[in-house]
Amino acid sequence: MPIYDLGYRHWKGKLLSADYRWWAITRAGVLMLARRRNFIVLLLLSLIPFIIRGVMLYAYFFSQQLHIRIPFLQLDGKFYFDFLSWQLFWVFIMLLYAGSGLVANDLRSNALQIYFSKPIGRTDYLLGKLGILCSFILLVTLVPGLLLFLLHMIFAGDSAAFQQHAWIAGAIIGYSILLAGVNGLLMLAFSSLSRNSRFAGLVFFALYFFSESVYGLLRVISRDTSMAFCSLKNNYLRIGEAFFGMTSQYNMPVWPSILVLSGLMVLSLLLLFRQIRPVEVVK
Repeated sequence: MPIYDLGYRHWKGKLLSADYRWWAITRAGVLMLARRRNFIVLLLLSLIPFIIRGVMLYAYFFSQQLHIRIPFLQLDGKFYFDFLSWQLFWVFIMLLYAGSGLVANDLRSNALQIYFSKPIGRTDYLLGKLGILCSFILLVTLVPGLLLFLLHMIFAGDSAAFQQHAWIAGAIIGYSILLAGVNGLLMLAFSSLSRNSRFAGLVFFALYFFSESVYGLLRVISRDTSMAFCSLKNNYLRIGEAFFGMTSQYNMPVWPSILVLSGLMVLSLLLLFRQIRPVEVVK
């Protein structure tokens, strides 16, 4: 039986800055999920609203050439806001599938000891895990939203159309980042509460639908929409309306929704920094 020399060998990798240590966690998590067939199916299904909106874009410009006006179809901010509102469902599905076990599984397998035995800090760990969730949330919001906008500009074929609607691209970017940041932090915080990934998914599910039920009850009692900030979903929609310059369907200003989502982000960060500790003290 031959014996091979396993002596010292020079490392031939590329040395990266310490600022990008979190990227190794994000890349590994994204590649792991991308290998799952069920997850790929979910991503493909999330393209259905994009395809429908693409057909609507084609129908709009085709009707323009025939001098036919479609009264219910207008390519303004509402067109893109409605699309991203449809994508909230897929954001929710992505969070449950990809996010519920991101921290819980590490807690169950004591993987944090392995992470923190390397030159990785708590901030690097959290940024890496958040990067995984944000990557897939942006994949179902930002990427198809900007592709729709690009199709819009291609069909228009006019630089004046781009100058007129350029602000919509900024609204798509801003709203997509909001959805990714807030939802990603919430799911990570819930995932850090238990070693059971199902618990994180159930808590997130409960927050989402319980808040919607509370708002529905208050709306029936008061016959008013001024308490829309009690619903997590409605807070996203209210801020989205502001991004896309729409008249709000809710009888309240945008600042209560901003305060609620900002508060949830701060609480999530505090919880994560409390739960994720590089050193575990054993008594």
